[in-house]
Amino acid sequence: VSTSSDAYGDWVFGVAPIRDAAGEVAAVLEIGRDFYVFNAAMDEIVKAVLLEALSLLMVLVLLVFEFIYLVNLLAGLESAGKGRGRRLGDRQSPAFLARPIGCLFFTALSFPTAFVPLRMLELARPEDWLSPGALAAAAVSAQMLAFGLAVLASGRLIADRGAAWVIHAGFLFSGLGLILSWLAGDADLFLLANLVLGAGSGAGFLGIRSLLLREPDRELGDIGYSDFYSGMTAGGYAGLGIGSVVAGHAGYQPTFFVALLVMLAAWAVSARLLPWIPPPGIAGAPAARPAPRRGYSGFFRDRGVLVFLLFHIVPVYVLAGYVTYYFTVFAESRGMGIGDIGRLLLLHGLLVIYWGPTAARLLLPKLGGRALVMSAQAIYCLALVFFAFLDDLPGAMAALVAFGLVEGVSVAGANSLFLSLAGVKRLGEERAVAVAEMIGKFGETIGPLAFALALGLGGRSGLIGLAAIFLAAAALLGSGLPARVVPD
Repeated sequence: VSTSSDAYGDWVFGVAPIRDAAGEVAAVLEIGRDFYVFNAAMDEIVKAVLLEALSLLMVLVLLVFEFIYLVNLLAGLESAGKGRGRRLGDRQSPAFLARPIGCLFFTALSFPTAFVPLRMLELARPEDWLSPGALAAAAVSAQMLAFGLAVLASGRLIADRGAAWVIHAGFLFSGLGLILSWLAGDADLFLLANLVLGAGSGAGFLGIRSLLLREPDRELGDIGYSDFYSGMTAGGYAGLGIGSVVAGHAGYQPTFFVALLVMLAAWAVSARLLPWIPPPGIAGAPAARPAPRRGYSGFFRDRGVLVFLLFHIVPVYVLAGYVTYYFTVFAESRGMGIGDIGRLLLLHGLLVIYWGPTAARLLLPKLGGRALVMSAQAIYCLALVFFAFLDDLPGAMAALVAFGLVEGVSVAGANSLFLSLAGVKRLGEERAVAVAEMIGKFGETIGPLAFALALGLGGRSGLIGLAAIFLAAAALLGSGLPARVVPD
């Protein structure tokens, strides 16, 4: 094998004689290839391997950080209990175990997130009752619908039976959904699998989230919610990263089986962690709450609750459409590669995971929930307006970073503000949180549609219009909330 270069490029070639029956050389065979094409193909392979290794390294860093968080938390709980009397940022609570449990649960749950529609397209057949595209959308919608219904039902079950029972049910149904997804050979069974998986994810999410309601120190519980939100986000990114690699090498169907194994391992670890969290009324946990004095009708008639749900929960979850939809579409239209887009979205996630809890510990005791929520909504709106006027990639990236800086802090303030409302206390915190999460899921569903409409209106003018609506919602939130909240 030799190489040569000429005016037409670089070449690699081999020469071998062709002999006749008498053994004499009858001809010479030369096979060559353009070395540039060969090198380009090798460069693509090396680049793909390096990017995959980098993705797995980032996932490993996320999981190692969560493991360190768990070890430090358990050590702190063993040696110093809750550490009452020290400043807020240094105190520990058993309820903070919601973060590692949530991280484990959402790591397993997020393995197939990116390719559920693609798997449905593989299973769809021409004779099915819906078109392949409609079935792919139905799979995602079925999961979201089941999630919302399970969250609503779980709020009552937690109040009646306790969080641990609902968490185990979430793991059970999620595992069953993964089994059905793995075994599904047609679109109907896969659709059923997504319904079961959505129900399990909804129950597990609310059950784990409600562990924080056992913390009697409300400020500490609010910080714990920021931690839980960060752990859940970290688990989502970790599961998505590992699941994408597994699916790329083994295919979609085996990835569901791997996700099932991870879910079982997460369930086993979580079962060991749950006994660390005392039930209400034991070992410093809050006493059992009095029975609610009103039903859902009274809850929705409460002015503070209605204002919070309409002018904070819905707008903020709609705003998530910028991250999940608009940024990707805009960046790709301006020539940014999908790899760079993915890395910027990962940067947004890292800000939520690591900056959010730290900033919440610093700002929540000083400003309070109301000020954090109002400030967060204002920053969201200003970031959108800034991007709309620049209308370029640096503006889009700046808005993405601003969203990441605000999101992790905002959730702690929103948790503090919502749980302090009189209507929430009358209905019961578990049931009230379930309603808020279901309404948030509705906002999350219509978010991409709202930003798609903004894109259709011309981008800049559409974004300014959305920002004006969100800013008006922030003003209505500030003016509509009660001046005083019910003390704990």
